[in-house]
Amino acid sequence: MDNWYKAAKGKKLYIMRGISGCGKSTSARSLPGVVPENIFATDDLIGKDLDEYNAFFEQMKETDDWSPLDQKHQELIALISWAMEEGRSPLVLDNMNLSAWECKTAVQEALNKGYQVEFIDIGTGGLTAEQLAQRNSHDVPLETIQEMIEAYETEGPLTVEKVLGSEPPEEHIA
Repeated sequence: MDNWYKAAKGKKLYIMRGISGCGKSTSARSLPGVVPENIFATDDLIGKDLDEYNAFFEQMKETDDWSPLDQKHQELIALISWAMEEGRSPLVLDNMNLSAWECKTAVQEALNKGYQVEFIDIGTGGLTAEQLAQRNSHDVPLETIQEMIEAYETEGPLTVEKVLGSEPPEEHIA
């Protein structure tokens, strides 16, 4: 919990970061002063039902069109931005945020609206890839978990400066 941006007074955005199944959501709920309605996750926009969630991702895999997920991320940023407009705090972005560019828009919004940004880096939560594959609530397969761990380790720790200087890979540029 080291990476603070020191421009705001009291308003805070926590950005959770870690592999599926590592305990991000559990940790988010235990952060000081956080209430459930101030926790924002793309998963919540996709659906709580596992079949609905899996169908959403299967459709994107079959078509190799990931734009529906990008849309959900944009919806989420709009919701967080609205919460910031209301001055709600602390807020939590509870996504994997494996790469810096994935949370860039949220960080920009936070800074523009006078929020401190803190990265909560959970990583694997001390679990093996096999344990994460068994534990995650979305049936993410072991191979995908291993790819997530590699991406996470390649990216390294996030800072506000690193996030602001990041760019998405070409396949995510509209």
